[in-house]
Amino acid sequence: MDSIAIAALTIADTRLVHNVLFNIDPTEAFAKVARPPWALASRAVLQPGENFRFAIPPAASESRALVCEEYNALFEEAVKILSGSGGRLVEDVDYTIFEDAGRLLYEGSFVAERVSGVREWYDAHPAPAPGSDDKDALLPEIRTIYDAAAKNFTAVDAWSDALKMMQCQRRANAEFAEKNVQVLIVPTVPVHPTKEAYRKDPIGLNHRLGKVSVIL
Repeated sequence: MDSIAIAALTIADTRLVHNVLFNIDPTEAFAKVARPPWALASRAVLQPGENFRFAIPPAASESRALVCEEYNALFEEAVKILSGSGGRLVEDVDYTIFEDAGRLLYEGSFVAERVSGVREWYDAHPAPAPGSDDKDALLPEIRTIYDAAAKNFTAVDAWSDALKMMQCQRRANAEFAEKNVQVLIVPTVPVHPTKEAYRKDPIGLNHRLGKVSVIL
């Protein structure tokens, strides 16, 4: 449901991790056949001199409102570069589809997926008793998110949200097919917060950093 980012110091290390991720693990129930990048968009995108159509989050969208002023300006410059490189901006795409999907990921029952992946370990490492000198095995922010996911959602919620996500995917596919859009371009991050800002609102900042770049 979430996207996987590779953080590495060199291109060689990134390629090594990429190759591992793109191989099929027969022991992993959720493993899927990876599609190469050229299968995800028109080949015109990969060929110089050809034209392609791309969409972005509109300047007036909820997502762009989360992006700081400096990064919004840089994003607009990137859009100009794309437009000058054979790209045509499609401005009437309904971006609320992606924002609806983002709310499912960060505010719905899908958060429970993260708990399910470490459930045995999580159950074996409860929070220390009040007044105890024992150190918690989890950061307090992660503990808060996991506790809420474990206690606030039911199996019915999960199935309901799964249906909503599939509906978002259908809407996105139909929208891009109708408007003939090959590429969706989004800001990488909305802001680089300071440590002080993070300490004041770690969960809120996490939501802000993740909501802008939701891809179906």
